[in-house]
Amino acid sequence: MAEPGPRRPGPLKRLRYLLEAGVLLGLLRLIRRIDVDRASDLAGRLGRWSYRLLDRPGTVANIRIAFPDADANRVEQLLRGMGENFGRTLAESAHLDKFMTEPGRARFRFEGLEHLEAARARRRPMLFVSGHFGNFELAFVALHHLGVRTAAVTRRPNNPYVADWFAENRARLGFDDQLPKGAEGTRQMAAMFRRGGNVGMLVDQHLAQGVPAPLFGKPAMTVHSPAILAIDLDLTVVPFAVRRDTGVHFTVVFQPSILPPRSGNAGRDVLEMTTALNAFVEAEVRARPGDWLWMHRRWKPVPDLSRRAQRILAEAGAEVGETGVQ
Repeated sequence: MAEPGPRRPGPLKRLRYLLEAGVLLGLLRLIRRIDVDRASDLAGRLGRWSYRLLDRPGTVANIRIAFPDADANRVEQLLRGMGENFGRTLAESAHLDKFMTEPGRARFRFEGLEHLEAARARRRPMLFVSGHFGNFELAFVALHHLGVRTAAVTRRPNNPYVADWFAENRARLGFDDQLPKGAEGTRQMAAMFRRGGNVGMLVDQHLAQGVPAPLFGKPAMTVHSPAILAIDLDLTVVPFAVRRDTGVHFTVVFQPSILPPRSGNAGRDVLEMTTALNAFVEAEVRARPGDWLWMHRRWKPVPDLSRRAQRILAEAGAEVGETGVQ
């Protein structure tokens, strides 16, 4: 039986979506009239000035979970850094096509290419994992410059007109393999891997249907489909991050691959690999804390676990404690 499609919005919501899309897309067109360096600088300054608009409930709480010893000045410094990076990222997203060119490639430095070459040498499909670090919108542009064709797991914005614009824009740039999040997306990922393709996804957001894994010493509901797919299909998982340097210049850092564990206990293997993904996220945030999107509610209370998550914990002989699974 086919899954139901998205519900059509009512007239008032449709009008709101049209107005929102008109403002946002008009702003993006205006930004495109300004060269990318100037646009990024202006948006970065605006972000540092208006960072409190990003201070959603829980943002400061997130910072204090990760850095419990941070004083008020340190918290404000991180909020301002997040605001600047977020503003720059939004402005730069209007100029994605310029990053695809040969002059655009000069804006990237690459570190850890030996880890990427080792992953390629394994001759298995690769799952590239990253998070909302630096300019995360450029992650797949960076892979493009290295000759790595990768499908992307994306979450469509709630506004359908904005979602269509972003999907069409990415397709024009050659990123036409866009997979949805959720169960259908996981099925499409598995099919892509079985055809020998590569997939990239961000793994640093809360997922209620995930499994609790430690992040900064607290349990965080974490996507576990990467671990399940990697174990089932013998994938090579490649962690990487796009770090912002000065202005509109970036360093793309590849970390050693995470290979599927083979303990013979399926639940334990899924938890071990999911915990390794969170360890990568935590290390990257500690290295560049002002470049992460702290506004996401990453440490929501652990909900009633899905049946699959319960089965994983039961197989592993684990239970949820204050710092994750034990």
